[in-house]
Amino acid sequence: MAGADERDKSAAICETCGETVVVWVWPEGEIQPVGVPDPSCCDDPEFQVLGTDPADDAIEE
Repeated sequence: MAGADERDKSAAICETCGETVVVWVWPEGEIQPVGVPDPSCCDDPEFQVLGTDPADDAIEE
């Protein structure tokens, strides 16, 4: 795992249960919730990092 100065903090949504969490994102693509090794949102979380541009995360109707 890379050092702490090589990671980014971002928001992510759990694709399993829909909960939004704060995560660390490493250059290799590893995603880990901030503060806990295993989030309590669900038993099998799959995270999708949200974009920094609000248009990237717009829900199309």
